Amino acid sequence: MPDRPYQVKGSTVRSKLDFVHEQFGAEARAALEARFSGRGLLPILVSGWYDYDLYVEVIEAIATIHFGSDLSRLAAVGAYSAEQSLRTVYAAFVRSTGFVEFLRGISRLHHMFYNVGRLDVEVAADRHSCTITHREKPRLSEADLWVASGFYKKAGELHGLDSVACEFEIADTDARFTLRW
Repeated sequence: MPDRPYQVKGSTVRSKLDFVHEQFGAEARAALEARFSGRGLLPILVSGWYDYDLYVEVIEAIATIHFGSDLSRLAAVGAYSAEQSLRTVYAAFVRSTGFVEFLRGISRLHHMFYNVGRLDVEVAADRHSCTITHREKPRLSEADLWVASGFYKKAGELHGLDSVACEFEIADTDARFTLRW
């Protein structure tokens, strides 16, 4: 495992706070930010890097406060993140070439948001399913995996797919996502 700290891009954290603002209002966002005041999170610089464990605390707090601790509902947070990032700054990753090509290039996108780890993508011969494996991460968070699940599903929808199913499992030190469309 790498010796450097495990971090996420500020834009990753910011999109979670933006989700809370849009879904639950300015007061909910302010309350969430107050919870992390003095912990090195605020102000969030979208181009800065932030501690992964602190990021996980933020998304777990969203699940606790707004979703009755149901981590699976964090998929909505991931869908929001995909909608925001893949329609704006990272729109170049959503091409008319299709979802399979997007998936083949998703590891480059991953490195823009996480400083450690890698994604391996294996597309099935039928081109209607794939496996995405998160590898070489110092820690895996179920909350973060639910967010990623929502991100992958929404990315498929942004590529014009009507129904994308996404499941994940943790196997040893890796997380494996299975997508079908």
